[in-house]
Amino acid sequence: MVLAVRQRFTEAFPHYEAALRLAPQESEVLLSYSNALSNYGAQMGQSGRHQDAIRYFERALEILPGNDSAKKNLEYERSRPAARGN
Repeated sequence: MVLAVRQRFTEAFPHYEAALRLAPQESEVLLSYSNALSNYGAQMGQSGRHQDAIRYFERALEILPGNDSAKKNLEYERSRPAARGN
């Protein structure tokens, strides 16, 4: 989780995946991983990588369907002209 706090998300993701395999229903793991995916998706969107952002938000919601931040970010990205191919 330290890697995610330092915004080294791609390095952190394998550790979250391992934690999910060990404790698939642990709420803290689910929340932390979902938030990290959502935060990385936000970075992707800000850098113009809108389709990547959408994929990260969708994955965040697979992990934790109640992640309101990921839901809002996904809705925002899907509403952007760049995400629709315009």
